[in-house]
Amino acid sequence: MEHSGAVAGGVMIVHLAANHGALGGGEVMLIRTAQILRDLGQDPHVVCPAAPADLADRAREAGFPVTTLGGAGTVSYLWALRCWATRHRNDLTWCHGLRPSLALAGQDRRFVHLHQIPRGSHRILTRVARWRASRTLVPSETAALAVPGAQALGNWTDEISTGTGEDRSPASITSRPEELTVGYLGRISEGKGVPELLTAFEDFRRAGCRSGSDGGDPGSPDHDGGDHDGAGHVSSGPRLLVGGAARFVPPEKARDLDRRLRDVPGVEPLGWIAPADLFERVDVLVCPSVAPESFGLVVAEAMVARVPVVATSVGALPEVLGTDHPLLVEPGDTAGLVRALDTFEAMSTRQRAELTDAQYDRWSERWSPSAGRRRVAALLGLPSDPDPESGPATVAGGRS
Repeated sequence: MEHSGAVAGGVMIVHLAANHGALGGGEVMLIRTAQILRDLGQDPHVVCPAAPADLADRAREAGFPVTTLGGAGTVSYLWALRCWATRHRNDLTWCHGLRPSLALAGQDRRFVHLHQIPRGSHRILTRVARWRASRTLVPSETAALAVPGAQALGNWTDEISTGTGEDRSPASITSRPEELTVGYLGRISEGKGVPELLTAFEDFRRAGCRSGSDGGDPGSPDHDGGDHDGAGHVSSGPRLLVGGAARFVPPEKARDLDRRLRDVPGVEPLGWIAPADLFERVDVLVCPSVAPESFGLVVAEAMVARVPVVATSVGALPEVLGTDHPLLVEPGDTAGLVRALDTFEAMSTRQRAELTDAQYDRWSERWSPSAGRRRVAALLGLPSDPDPESGPATVAGGRS
């Protein structure tokens, strides 16, 4: 049975305990949560593994107090976290991820914040991790349906400037498929739908190159091996820019995916890249996940950057984009991905503008920092605009 918690207005220390020292989606949300808490007049502290130091460095750069724990390996961190928590029982600990939640199982004055939908053995571990927690939080209503008793606390993303901002013109998005630049950003894995994306892109590129060719025989002496547009210029065909790496993927599968990325014509692997740097180089972003997404941070980031999105209707992606989004595809449907790219390519300038405007408006209403601030304030029982004269906050626990 979980404990319920209520927070009165004022200043309190909130310890944000991390799942990893590396920067993943959950760690990004930990930093964003700390920023919101600071904006609300609270005192956030970050607790994370000593190595890798990516999160600790990012938190220090943002001006947050940081406590690093443990030596090499997960067990060392979790044991150190358990020992650390005995000295901070009077403060609220906000556990971002299953690992810190499990390490502190049985302690109250604690939020369990799951950034992934538990599957397999993690379902059992999640039940243990939630014991005596004040709240269990998940990033979407979709995820809340999969975790009974959990409360949805929708993610949010920062403003993203691509150098074009509101001036990003749909007219600048190319109208010929052989010139289109498609983008992908995220983990290079099967669950993210990368194999399906590569298959779909091959088919889309092949069709685009055929439609853009001059009809010459590829084997004739006059054929130069390129694809020609109507003006006689040689085009290299559509491109797929792939940002991300095979993090948390078994080495053998990572090698197979890397080979596939390098074998498909028109694909350019970029490694890890900032969202803004990718978005300013692409015409459309594809999120082809086949495994259920608990939210879809990359989708929300593309929405604010006014980049059109093609996505699969899996997990929370329709919740983020809206179920009426015109470029939703069934997961695993490679032909559907090709059709969605064809549909986007055929859109008029006005239709593209309407699409990106609708995406931005939905982001502003639901997934912006101001929306996140309202949700966190409501969760903690704090005013959205804190009164500096308020007394100290307290967290009261009671059985629900």
